[in-house]
Amino acid sequence: MPLLFTFHKPSANFKEWYIRLNTNSLELSAGLKPTPVPEREAATEMEEMEEGDYANEPHSGDANDLYVEAVPAIAAATAEAVEPPPPSAAAVADLLATQPARVLAAALASMVPPDLLPEPNVQIITVPYSHEHVTALSHCLSCPQIGLAAKTVGGAPSIVLLYAPAVDTLKPAAASGAIGVSAPPAPTGILPATVYILDASGAAAAAVAAAGSGSGGGSSDAGVTLLASLRVLLEDPGVAKVVHGCEQLIPMLEHAVGCIISPMLDTRLVSEMLKPLDLDPRLPTSPDGPLQPDEGRAPELWPQTSKWQTALSIKYQDYQTAALHHASGADSLWLTRPLSEGQVGMLLGAVQHLPELWSALTWLLPRLAQFCSIARAQQCRAILGSAVSW
Repeated sequence: MPLLFTFHKPSANFKEWYIRLNTNSLELSAGLKPTPVPEREAATEMEEMEEGDYANEPHSGDANDLYVEAVPAIAAATAEAVEPPPPSAAAVADLLATQPARVLAAALASMVPPDLLPEPNVQIITVPYSHEHVTALSHCLSCPQIGLAAKTVGGAPSIVLLYAPAVDTLKPAAASGAIGVSAPPAPTGILPATVYILDASGAAAAAVAAAGSGSGGGSSDAGVTLLASLRVLLEDPGVAKVVHGCEQLIPMLEHAVGCIISPMLDTRLVSEMLKPLDLDPRLPTSPDGPLQPDEGRAPELWPQTSKWQTALSIKYQDYQTAALHHASGADSLWLTRPLSEGQVGMLLGAVQHLPELWSALTWLLPRLAQFCSIARAQQCRAILGSAVSW
C-alpha cells in the first residue's frame, strides 16, 4: 500500500505540525512516470528535515494545510531501475478513468476515521410543551451539528425528524427561550444520541381525540405549534443543520415553520462531488456504449463492509424513495397512525448519523482534490509531451 501522507511534528507545541504529500509514491501507484528530483536538492531537503528547520515555519494548525513534495528516497530508487517509456496520452487518460480511484481508496484505507456510529434512541413527540418536547429542543440546541429531515404530504410537512448526537450537558435555558415555557430539569450524565420524531399530523389527531370531537376549527393547532417551535433551532447560527438533499426540505419546511434554515450542510452535495472516487463507477457496457444509468445510486466511497458506506447508501435510498412517493402520490402513507415498525425504521434511516457522515465526507474531499490535481498534471505532461518536441 503506497504511503501518500507523512505527518511531521517537529516540537511539543501542538500548533507546530505539517502533513507532507508523497508525490512520487502517488505517481508510481497510479502507474505514472514519477517527477524527477535532483540529488543535491533531495539531500539538502533531507538534511533540513533532520535538523528540524521546518519547526520554525509558521503553521495555522489547519488539517487541510498540505505541503506537496516529491519523496527523494522513492525517486532515487526509481532512477536506478530501467525507466520505461512515458505512457501515451491515451494510456494516461485510461488510468485516470479507471485506476486512480481504487489506488487512492486503498492508500487512504488505513487513515479513514473509524466508523463508530452509535445506535440512537427514538422519541416520538406529539404533545407541544411536554417534557419530551422541551428536552428534544434542549438536546438539539446543545449540539454543534444535528441531522434534519422531513416527510411531507401534499407539500406540507407531516413529520419532522431531528437527530442529536450524544452530549455531556444540556442547555435548558435555550429551549425555554425557544418555546416560552419553563425548561425541565436537565438529566444528569451523558444524554445519548437520539432521533426525535416530531409528529405534526399525529399531534393534530391526538388533539382531536382529546377534545372528543372528530373535527373542529382548532384541531390542527397542536401540529402547527409543534412545527412553529422549531423556528429558533432552525435559525440558530450555532447549530448546523445537516441534511441529505436540501431540495426536499426547502421551501416546504421553511414555509410551515416560518423561518430560513441556516446554517445548512448537505451530504448529498458533497457525495456527488466525490463521485470521481467511486470504487464501482457506472462504466459503459461496451466501448462505444453509453454510461449505465445512475438511478440515484450512492457512490461507493468506502468498502461495502464500512458503516460509512451503509449510512450513505441508506440516505440515497431514502432520497430516491421520497421522490418516487411524491411523484406517485404514495406519500400519503405518512398520514397513517400509529406508525408501523417499518415506517419508524424508514424515518431513522433518513436522519440518523447525518453529522457523522458529513464529517467523513469532508475528510475525503481535500484528499481527493490533492490526488486529482497531481493526476491531472501528469495527464497534461503526457499530452503535451506527445504533441510537442522539447
